Amino acid sequence: MLTIPSTHLVIISYNDCLERIKAFYNETPHKDQISLLIGSEVASIDKLTEYYLPKSAIDFATSRMSKILENRYRTNSSYEKKDGVDSKNAEEEK
Repeated sequence: MLTIPSTHLVIISYNDCLERIKAFYNETPHKDQISLLIGSEVASIDKLTEYYLPKSAIDFATSRMSKILENRYRTNSSYEKKDGVDSKNAEEEK
């Protein structure tokens, strides 16, 4: 099952009272591709996302990229050509 090197299996469980998760983990030859998160602290999605998972970096990257594109668009729009004539130069000639 985990023969593809880039595959990683994360198991999140409130408990393992039947020990099926541990049995699966012990039988699997690719233990380095499995992460077990067992317990009431990590089984709560609120606690898991707040305290254990990394904060998303996409928000900063997305906002930065949108600012860059917005600035580029503003700069390029002032030099737009209309009917083959540079609109900025056309205004200066008038």
